[in-house]
Order: sequence, then structure tokens, then C-alpha cells
Amino acid sequence: MRVKARVILLALLCMPSWGFADIQPLNTDTPLRAVYFIPDTETELISVAMIVLAGEVDFKGPEGLSHYLEHLAFWHADNVKGDVIHAREGNAWVNGLVSSYYNRGEAAEFQDMLTFARRVLTPPNLTNVFMTGERDVVSREYDYRVSENPDWRVFTDVRKQLYANHPVSRSVIGTPESIASLTIPHAMAFHKQFYSAENSILLISGNLKSEQLVDKIEFAFGNNLSEISDAASFHAQNWRKLPVIGKLDTTPSYKESQAKSSRLIHTSLTKWSSEGGALQDEYTLQFAQRLLESALPGSLAKPLRLDNFIISEYQLGLWKLLEDQVELYVFAWPDEGVTVDEASASLKAALKAIGDNGVPIKSFERIKKRWLQTARREGQSANTHLWRAWHHITLGLTPNGQEEHLRHIEAVNLSDLNELLIALGSPQRNVVGLIKGE
Repeated sequence: MRVKARVILLALLCMPSWGFADIQPLNTDTPLRAVYFIPDTETELISVAMIVLAGEVDFKGPEGLSHYLEHLAFWHADNVKGDVIHAREGNAWVNGLVSSYYNRGEAAEFQDMLTFARRVLTPPNLTNVFMTGERDVVSREYDYRVSENPDWRVFTDVRKQLYANHPVSRSVIGTPESIASLTIPHAMAFHKQFYSAENSILLISGNLKSEQLVDKIEFAFGNNLSEISDAASFHAQNWRKLPVIGKLDTTPSYKESQAKSSRLIHTSLTKWSSEGGALQDEYTLQFAQRLLESALPGSLAKPLRLDNFIISEYQLGLWKLLEDQVELYVFAWPDEGVTVDEASASLKAALKAIGDNGVPIKSFERIKKRWLQTARREGQSANTHLWRAWHHITLGLTPNGQEEHLRHIEAVNLSDLNELLIALGSPQRNVVGLIKGE
């Protein structure tokens, strides 16, 4: 089972490219929060994803529960007791904010895939021996993904400091100790509280017509719902409205024998929002990421890599998980002869200078032109629409279609972008983890 958004993106983008019509919201007589459909006329396969709007952020006990429950819910939905449902391509993943269950198969298996999606919302009905043993599987995932991955361990610790242990900083996979302390009652109580149709979104793509879908969806989710969890009817995700207060600027060092080279993980949290609304803010964040990753004036590459040999490589991301606060993370590898402390100081100075100087108009125009060209080209792939829908749902946003997507790119303005970059240059909270390899 996968636990990182990056892995999900890779999985979706590795699917074949399809011809499609735009994403459609479907009106169904069911208690589901929403149903979305992406018609696809050039494939014989259909994908069905059930996205539960709950994750590790919603639990207050030992870390790793949402991941453990994801295992249990998947095997329960796949009916390991004998019915041959799991002869299809299927997987599940959690990212801390939502829990996703995915199947892909032929049209003849569509009803089975809807049955799988429905069963996700029913209490796991597995033996206690199986459910207890599944903790060992999760522990092995920790060994595989974390025990020999210093970047993951440091990033987890840095984000806990950055967010002052806000719920969004909870580790999805947990620790060996926290995993061992998870119980079946923990999992069952969490499932009962959050795994309801009212807290779930169904996302379908394939060679079907919308009128073929509605009856099947209503049959699966609109009738005989007594077995489905009687959770609260609506999960408002109020954690998004809880700001992280207080200023912080700290640079913890980590000596890692498993790190073959030194590097740094720069994270910051800053207050920023525009008058364009949450969805437009997400496009401004994506625009800023494209700029900072580019080789154009106004990027990080110009002062750190191209004009000065300070950083040999960097990767970054921007998230707005909370209502008015933006998270920036940068993984950076110092150039030869440059210490991580020197690289960190230069990175901070570069971010401040970019905000102070503003974005050159030519760079702004080039990024927008490139992004629109890419968006029009990638808009021909159902994979792109699947990824964008999942990404928006994760952020608490409503998925949008291709025309609206292009309009939001066009609507990014230089003023909002500059205000964002100013904020990123003088963050409210800053935690930089220096990984010093041996």
C-alpha cells in the first residue's frame, strides 16, 4: 500500500494516454459526497476510485492508524474470504489527508468494482488473527520505506517542528513503536467515525456513457445501506481552519551514517492568501513552483546553480494545507566544497532576494505561456484529469474541467505572485534540517 502523494502521481501518470471527454459531475440519488466521471472512448478499461475524506490528520492516537486501516479496508473490500473480486488491478494509498482505494478493469468487471468501492465503507470483517498480523505488514513497509531513508525521517521530524505538532504533521506510516500499539478497536472506531458515503467521493474513468453509470451507482450506493458505517453525516475537515501560531527559525542538524552525501531540507510556513479564492490560490502556488524550478530570472537556479556554484541540485514543492498558510519545502544538495550551513544561508538569502526584487515580467510571461502550452497538450490525457481531480480533492477543492483549468492559469496575476514570493522570503516559521552524511 502506498503512502506518498509522489507515488500516487507516478502511478496515475504511468497509465496509458487516452482520448476523453471532460470531467463531469454526476447527479445521483445516493448519499455520496460527490461523483465525478471522465468519459474515455479509446480504452476498454475502466477505473473506479473511492476517496474517503479522512486520514491520519483526523486521529489523535498512535501514528500510522490511517495506513493500517487502509490495509484492512482494502482486504475487506477485496473479499479475501473467497469471492474472486481481486482478479483486477487494484491498490490503495493514504497521504495523511485522504484515503484512496483504486481499481481498474474491463467493463464486465465494473459492477464488481462498484461493489469493492461500497465495501470500503462497510466495517472490516476479517479475522482478528489477520487484522493483528497486518500490523506486521505495515511494520515491514516502515523497514522498507523509512528505516534506510534518512530524508524521510528528517523531513518527518522537521515538519513536526514546523507545524508545532499540528495534526497535518502526523506521520502517515508512524514508527515501529506506534504501529505496534495500534489496535483493532482503534481501526474500527476510526472507520465508524469517518468511513461513510457522506464523507466519500467516487471518481470514475472509462469507456462508458454517463447514463450507463447512474443506474449502476444508485443500485450500489442508493439501496440497502444498512451495512454501511453509520458515521456522522458530514466531516467538515475543520483542521484546515486551525492556524499554526508563533514564530520560529531553527536549524537542527542530523548526523546520518546512511547518508552518502550531505544535504538540507528547507521548510517554511507563511501566512498568505489572495482575493481570488482557494482554488485560484492553488494556481498561483503552482505558478510560483514552476518559476522557482525554472532557469529564468526570478528562479532559484539563477542565484544558486547557474550564476553561483552553491547548490548542485534542488527539488521543491508548495502546499496550502491550511486555510491561510503556505508550506514551502526544498530538498537541496550543496555543490562541491560548499557546506550545508553555507548552502542553507544562501538559499534563505535567495528566497528573500526573489521576493524583494519581484518577478521580471518576461519570466512571468514565459512561465504562463509554457504552462498553457503544457496544459493544452496534457489536457488530451485522462491521466492528467485523474491526477488533477485527486490533487484538488486532497486539498479540499472541487475538481475542475479543462476550460476552467485554463482560465485559472490565465487568471494568475503578477501582483498576487509577487505578494506570495515576498511572503515566502520572510516566512512566519522556518525549520531547516541539515543532514550531515559520513
